[in-house]
Amino acid sequence: MIAVTGSTGQVGSALLRAIPGARGVPRADLDRLADADILVHCAAITAVDWCEDHPAEARAVNVDLTRRMARAAKHLIYLSTEYVFDGRGGPYGEDDPPNPLSVYGRTKLEGEEAAREAPKWTIVRSTVIFSHAPGERNFLMQVLGGRPMRVPRDQVSNPTLASNLAEAVAEIAGRGLAGVWNVVGSDRLNRYDFAMRIAKRFGLDASKLAPVETRELGQKAPRPLEAGLRIDKARRELKTRLLGVDEALDACWRESR
Repeated sequence: MIAVTGSTGQVGSALLRAIPGARGVPRADLDRLADADILVHCAAITAVDWCEDHPAEARAVNVDLTRRMARAAKHLIYLSTEYVFDGRGGPYGEDDPPNPLSVYGRTKLEGEEAAREAPKWTIVRSTVIFSHAPGERNFLMQVLGGRPMRVPRDQVSNPTLASNLAEAVAEIAGRGLAGVWNVVGSDRLNRYDFAMRIAKRFGLDASKLAPVETRELGQKAPRPLEAGLRIDKARRELKTRLLGVDEALDACWRESR
């Protein structure tokens, strides 16, 4: 049996759809892990600026909870992030040395270290995860909200469709693959260009999207700018094809209809 924490979130809910028979497990209910062959640990605090002001709370979930999961699991698959890197030399491969800039990035890196305490472990790094999910706050849904937005043109990354990420994680789990894996969309572009692609696909007024530099946004936590992840390993080893932005947005557009 495969158990999933954070199963009501964007990635966790997609995993329940992608893995037949998978069960969502509340993060406080470790007793329910006894029958699990694999635990996919999606539960995390991902609000980057909130973490900057609440480091203890971020560490309690992103690190301490992960350590408890690692000790309870037979095989732990831990969902991590490109924010473990500083964004000065991306895109990054699985073996590049991490250097996080923010509390969020540091706690996710410490979470990776905690995950390695499991008898068998897999770390899946991803980033800019989006889906058509009304009521949610992922980047796609923010743009579809139609309000004027200032969007950074200097944050470069790989937008990743949640369902595509879930398919890849389902394959990794099904094949029992271990180690570190980068699983992101195949296109690397800046956040403003991504927003413009969304506007074009959904027929939105692109004039409401204003390109700015990250420093103009006054965000509490520093962001990795020249980031993104290399997917050579995933392309070579996985059967799941990682989608580019336009193909992923086509899927979201169909779902929205």
